[in-house]
Amino acid sequence: MVRFRLFGFPTRIEGTALVLAALLLAFGLRDGTPGSAVLMVVLGAGSILAHELGHAFMARAFRLQPIEMALHGFGGLTRHRRPNRPWKELAVTLAGPAAGLGLAAVAFGVAIVAPGQARSVATQLGTLNLIWSVFNLLPVYPMDGGMALSATLRMVAPALALPVTYGAGLTLSVGMVGLALWAGEILIVLVLGTFVVQNATQLHAWWASRAID
Repeated sequence: MVRFRLFGFPTRIEGTALVLAALLLAFGLRDGTPGSAVLMVVLGAGSILAHELGHAFMARAFRLQPIEMALHGFGGLTRHRRPNRPWKELAVTLAGPAAGLGLAAVAFGVAIVAPGQARSVATQLGTLNLIWSVFNLLPVYPMDGGMALSATLRMVAPALALPVTYGAGLTLSVGMVGLALWAGEILIVLVLGTFVVQNATQLHAWWASRAID
C-alpha cells in the first residue's frame, strides 16, 4: 500500500490497484507494447484521482471532514462524513462524474490543437474519462448514478428510495452481465457480478425489514 497527501487529502493506493497495474504492465511487456501499458496505467490512475478529487473537494466545501481517498483494483473511493441533507449528498455524488466530464472536455480541447503524439494521448484521456463518467452515472448502486438516484428519491419520495434504487440497480446490473457474457468479456462479468450481488442483498434486506415491521 502506498500513502500520500493530494491537495491536503490523505490518499492511499491499495494493494489490489498495484496488482492490477503490475498485470497491465506485464501484459504490455509480453505483447511488446510496454509504452502503451505504462500510458494506460498513468491515464487510468490520473483519471480516477480526478474523479475522486471531485467528490473530495465538494465534501470539503460542505465541511464533511475527515475526508480520504483511495485507489483500488475496481476504481476509487472517497470517504467522508455523511451529509445531513440529501441535496448535499447529491451534490457530492455528482461532483465526481462532473470532474471526469470536465477533464474529458479539456482533453478533447487540447487534442484539437495539439500535434502528433500529444493529440493521441489527449484523445485517449478524453475518451477514457467520457466513457467512465457516463458509465458511472448509470443508476446502479454503488456507482455514483445509483447513489444519486437514492439521494434524489429521498428528497421527493423517501419511502421509495431504497426499493427503487436497489431494484433499478439489480435490473440494470443483470442486464449488463448478460451483455458482457454475450460479448465474451469475462472480467467485466466478474465486476458487474458484484453489483448484482450487492443490489440483490440490499433489496432482500429491505424486503425482510418490511416483513418484520
